[in-house]
Amino acid sequence: MAIVLSEHDLGSKEKLRKALRRTFVSEKDWKMVWDQFWAKVEEDAKMFCPVETGALRSTIQVVDIGQAPEIAAPEFAAIAVPVVKPQTDTRCITAGDINTKNPISRKGVTYAQAVHDGHVSKGGRWIEGNPFLSDAVDINMAYLDELIKKYIDKEIAKFSGE
Repeated sequence: MAIVLSEHDLGSKEKLRKALRRTFVSEKDWKMVWDQFWAKVEEDAKMFCPVETGALRSTIQVVDIGQAPEIAAPEFAAIAVPVVKPQTDTRCITAGDINTKNPISRKGVTYAQAVHDGHVSKGGRWIEGNPFLSDAVDINMAYLDELIKKYIDKEIAKFSGE
């Protein structure tokens, strides 16, 4: 027997959809939604990343926030985290890794933060940053909303017979 949602009071169906969006998604389903979001964020970050040798781009990865300092050397890393309430995912996107060598300098990729946030050149001039990680997160927030809405609407359709 299916539960059918019908609206007689001008707004109850939409209110129910909003309430379900906030509460109905299981942990497994949240992970699926976040996995899709993070895959798109990583793809876009790699596309936005400035490339000279490809070393910086090769260090871009999605990691658990607790692992980010171990992987990326925090004093040199660029890190971006989406601001979402409630926070249902513990991942972030990082760039920079002291163990990945730049083929030109033969040194670790310790310049991610300077590229992302900006820095002062050796001559004392300010070089604007290219926030490729933050931009990738920001432009995909609408995609995250779309993924959540799509999943919730699918779940509602199961119960409402739509």
